[in-house]
Amino acid sequence: MATQDNGPSRHEATVAQAGSSLACFGAGGSATRLYYLGVDNAVNVLAWTANGWGADTLDLEAAPNSPLACFGFNGNDPRVYFIDPDSRIIEMALRAGQWTVQTLPGEPAHDSPLTCFGLNGTNTRLYYVGTDRQVHELAADRDGNFENQAFGVKVAAGSGLTCHPDPEGQARVFYVDGTDHLIHVLSFGISDDPGAILDDPINSTHPGPGSALTCFPLTGGVDTRLYYLDDQYRVNEMAWTGGSMPNHVRPATALPGSALTCFGVGGKDTRLYYLDGQARVNELGWTNGRWKNQVLPGTAAPDSDLTCFGVNGRFTRLYYLDAQSRINELAWETNRFVKNAL
Repeated sequence: MATQDNGPSRHEATVAQAGSSLACFGAGGSATRLYYLGVDNAVNVLAWTANGWGADTLDLEAAPNSPLACFGFNGNDPRVYFIDPDSRIIEMALRAGQWTVQTLPGEPAHDSPLTCFGLNGTNTRLYYVGTDRQVHELAADRDGNFENQAFGVKVAAGSGLTCHPDPEGQARVFYVDGTDHLIHVLSFGISDDPGAILDDPINSTHPGPGSALTCFPLTGGVDTRLYYLDDQYRVNEMAWTGGSMPNHVRPATALPGSALTCFGVGGKDTRLYYLDGQARVNELGWTNGRWKNQVLPGTAAPDSDLTCFGVNGRFTRLYYLDAQSRINELAWETNRFVKNAL
């Protein structure tokens, strides 16, 4: 299913479809697996290996502007999701060194995002917005069979989706409600009713139209950090702590429509990435007990997606598209960010 080449040379940039979605994870916690759409809308991967960067074309065409989502099965073997030209959700899974492909049940809306994780590191939990404007879950069992479930909630047009597992391995899914226009959280498997699914509005959250959503769980507890843009394009943080969900405006203003991506250093200290009004890549980080915002050495296309992870949970690997739709990496190395054109 995939064709292997020798990867991009030191002087040859990798060019994506303009505005391509980007999705990544670190195989084994460290080695980048980055997925994007090529100029022909085929799904592609850039992979960091012992021999340097390698490039694969995965020989499957996605719908124009398809979202991408991925995770590593047991932290290693990719599970990649996208929407094909016939509006079907497709899974590409690497099993025993071979790519397998299956069409999943469900009918995604034309503007549906995708977000996912592996339950206990393995069984897929994939979320999307259906043509019925409800949040749906595609849940895989141990044999890789998928069940589609709708949750009866009304999703606002242009809403983002983001998710993470809670300490029991179940899901928390965040979306913008189509009625009250607050961010809501779907919570699964509460302790006194393992089969329950709760839909709770998060008061005082008023995301701007079409705001991206991104989140991460704090290690060792039940806390969440969720980020979005308000109608003045300011970065907001919803800090779910001990059952309360306070909302805070943080010292950063983004480009209207900016992508957002984040992780927690050591599972706790925020590293949030966004584009400022000049499309420069910025980092908003919680460091030594205070917020620090810094402009990083990279200017993106204004419509560039952003995706990131932390090597061994700590050292940033951030990916974006520049004005020529070339893929760039910002990597934290020792004590500074290094910019690499891939």
